[in-house]
Amino acid sequence: LNLSVLDWSTSQEIVQISTGKQPDSPIIPFYSKTMRVAYLFVLCIGFSLAIDWNPIDWRTLPKASPNDKVEFWYLMAPLMEVKYGEWLGYADLFHGAFGFLNRNSNVSITLNYDADDFLRSNLFPVVKNDTNGNKKLEWKNKGAAFVYKGIEWDYFHSNQTLVSVIDGSIYNSFMEQWVSKVNKTHPYYDMFGIKTSHRGKEFIPSYDCFDFVTDAVTDLKNRGARLLTTTLPKNDIDIYTGEAPTPLKFDDESRDEIIEFYEFTQAAFSSMSLGELMGEILNTFEGKWISRVGLNYYRVKLHWPFVGLHYGNEPIIPVPKGIIQVN
Repeated sequence: LNLSVLDWSTSQEIVQISTGKQPDSPIIPFYSKTMRVAYLFVLCIGFSLAIDWNPIDWRTLPKASPNDKVEFWYLMAPLMEVKYGEWLGYADLFHGAFGFLNRNSNVSITLNYDADDFLRSNLFPVVKNDTNGNKKLEWKNKGAAFVYKGIEWDYFHSNQTLVSVIDGSIYNSFMEQWVSKVNKTHPYYDMFGIKTSHRGKEFIPSYDCFDFVTDAVTDLKNRGARLLTTTLPKNDIDIYTGEAPTPLKFDDESRDEIIEFYEFTQAAFSSMSLGELMGEILNTFEGKWISRVGLNYYRVKLHWPFVGLHYGNEPIIPVPKGIIQVN
């Protein structure tokens, strides 16, 4: 991605993102609106989330005694902190997770939802030829929940919020009934929601690390947990459209259209700026974007400002936004 040819004028923003607090850093250009999105797209080129922790099988953990008091913590760290330290946090880009701390036994764990390849291969496949010479798409967009021993408080230093204190019986049922099924329920990391606007109607929801947390909180509340807060900070990344996305099937009818789009994105990242990429999509594809959600493809008619990257406090239990069923 060639940053030097981006249009830095705030009046010509390609995307819309929120304004956060000024960081304690002299690197002001890094924190500009355009730069925050530009850095996100730079990451899409070839970097992935790298955490050196070793996940464990949750079934090996000791059960809590029914009357134990177990703390539920919301945790947040700068995105890709292992590789880039604080820098992406200055741009209001974060990773969310949650942890449990048993006050009686002092046993603690962290639960984390990650992608196979966090950015580039999660959003855009590699176009290859199969043994018969036919073009195919190679995706790495799976997601999974991981459980780790302990809570790395120093790592998750951007936000540590005590959300609830639950009984051991609620903790045990949550682990046995929710954690055991989440990887079957959400096997794909869907970074983008598809909406009319940030607060507008939602056609297709995202499922990322923050959705994983709010999903868990909703389940715990349904089990009787009392929440100590009503909002939590989180990132939202959305594609904006004014009409319902059109489902596409990767068969003879839509195959060429889907492959043509991803051949373009594959080539574009090596030679175009973000502004040029969006301009070419508007001109060549008439503003049509192809999104893959899970195993399904959709044609999305983009409308201004095309993509939204937002950071701020959101209801801990998501408010229904009039989700429209896309068949």
